[in-house]
Amino acid sequence: MRKRAHSRSDPSGPHLVATIATYGPDTTLATKLVAFVIDQTGGDETIATRTWTTQAVDVRNDPTIAADVAAFLHDHGVTETIRPDRMIGCPHEEGIDYPVGRSCPRCPFWAGIDRFTHEPITVAAPTMSPSEILTALATAAASSVHPHDALASADGHREALVEPLLSALDRGIANPADAPAEDATLFSYALYLFAKWRETRAFSRVVDWLSPAEEQPFLIAGDVVAGWLANPRGGVRRRPGTDQSAHPES
Repeated sequence: MRKRAHSRSDPSGPHLVATIATYGPDTTLATKLVAFVIDQTGGDETIATRTWTTQAVDVRNDPTIAADVAAFLHDHGVTETIRPDRMIGCPHEEGIDYPVGRSCPRCPFWAGIDRFTHEPITVAAPTMSPSEILTALATAAASSVHPHDALASADGHREALVEPLLSALDRGIANPADAPAEDATLFSYALYLFAKWRETRAFSRVVDWLSPAEEQPFLIAGDVVAGWLANPRGGVRRRPGTDQSAHPES
């Protein structure tokens, strides 16, 4: 849930929205607060960010920080404020304070916990074997059947699937122009799953895939390129579709 506060006196002016998020080592103590100012007049452009941290008290109850936040929002002409009703994770940054795809070693509370719902992250029991998953993904484009069950089962077989999916990337990178249809389809799904899992073992392959000059990366899974360039450390928003090229769909 999010709480919104409005204070817009000039509807014709810029629509500046502030998102205020808090973080802590667990759900009882907030030690970090981050305010983002976003210009939503013609899009969603972040124009200012500021961070406050403290180990002395809960950052939400510190009067000095509260005054600084208010001044920051006022100085930027914020017209609307959005505050999540709970903390959204630990104060340390993935890829900076600890490796991408891992849990923060300094905040063990959050390991296996969804930072938005604060509920344990559960992986559904797989209904397919690793070999069945790979076959379903590779043949999805030809069969025109979206492999929902295969994708749902993949999380439960992550470790068993990493090596064959890495091999799928290797085959596609070695032969992007003439890859068989099943290899090209599996290549796209491998990218999707590795991005979802934030699998560090795939990063070097992605770099190899994107490194050739001119249009070479677009010869296989070309529509995935834009997503990886925009956010190469993970967090995919699209997954491969079932058209003949097996490119991601919106």
